[in-house]
Amino acid sequence: MSDERALSLFQKGVKGQWAADTFDWSKQVGMDKFERTSLARLLTPVYVGEETALAGASAVILKLFGTSSNASQRLFLASFALDEARHFEILTRLYNKIERRPLEIRELKQMLRYHAALLRAKDPTLWMWGILVSDLFAKHFYGTFYRTFPDTLFGELSGRILVDESRHQAFAEHFLKTAGMDRDMQKQLLKLRDELLVLMEQMYEHLSSDIDTFGYDAEQFFARLMHDIETKLTRLGIRNGNDEGWVHDEDEEKLLLELEGKPGTQE
Repeated sequence: MSDERALSLFQKGVKGQWAADTFDWSKQVGMDKFERTSLARLLTPVYVGEETALAGASAVILKLFGTSSNASQRLFLASFALDEARHFEILTRLYNKIERRPLEIRELKQMLRYHAALLRAKDPTLWMWGILVSDLFAKHFYGTFYRTFPDTLFGELSGRILVDESRHQAFAEHFLKTAGMDRDMQKQLLKLRDELLVLMEQMYEHLSSDIDTFGYDAEQFFARLMHDIETKLTRLGIRNGNDEGWVHDEDEEKLLLELEGKPGTQE
C-alpha cells in the first residue's frame, strides 16, 4: 500500500459511508407535477451514468488492477464502486417517490453513445479521465439542484451525493497525475474530452424544454463545466493556461464545507 493519498481517500470514504435510510423518505420532494417530469428526464443521463460507473469500476478492479502491486488504488476503487451502487439505489427510490420513469435509450440515443465511450476505454488512465469528466458534470448538476431545493428530499440527496463525488474527483486527479502519461495518451484524453462534451451538449439540447422548466441557464452551466475541465488539464500539465476555472471549484469547496458540517454527513 505505497500510495498514501489513495489509501487516505479510501479511509475517508469508509468513515463517510451512508445508506438510503439515512433520509426521511416521507419528506416532500418540493416540486409540482411538471417539475417532477422534467427532473425525471434531466436526471436520466446521470442515473444511467451511476450504473455505468459501477460497471466500469468493477471491470477495472478485476481486470486492470488485478496484477498491480499497489493495493491502495484497488481499495479506493472498491469504495468507489460501493458509492456508485448506493447512488443508483437512491435515484431508483427517488424515481419511485416522484412516480416517474427515466427516459428510454431510444428517446435519448446520445446517452448510449456517451456511456459506450466510457466503457470501451481499456486503459485505466483513459477510463479514469472519462470518470473525472463525468464527475465534474455531476458536481455541477447536483450542486445546481442542491442550491435550488436545499430543504427538500432531492436537495438533501443531492448534497450527500456531492460529498461522495468530491472524493471521486480527488482520486481521479491524483491517479492521473501519477500515471506517467506520454504524449499519445495525452492526445487520447483530449479526444475523449471532445467526444464526451459534444454528446453532453447534444443530450441537453434535446432536454432544453426540461431545463427551461427550472429556469436554469444551460449555456452558463456548460461554460462552468468546460472551465473546470480545462483547469484540470492545466493541473495535469496537458494544457497551458491560467487558474480562472478554479473560482468554480472554490464555490464548491464552500458548499462541501457546509455539507460536511451537517450532522450525518461528516467524513
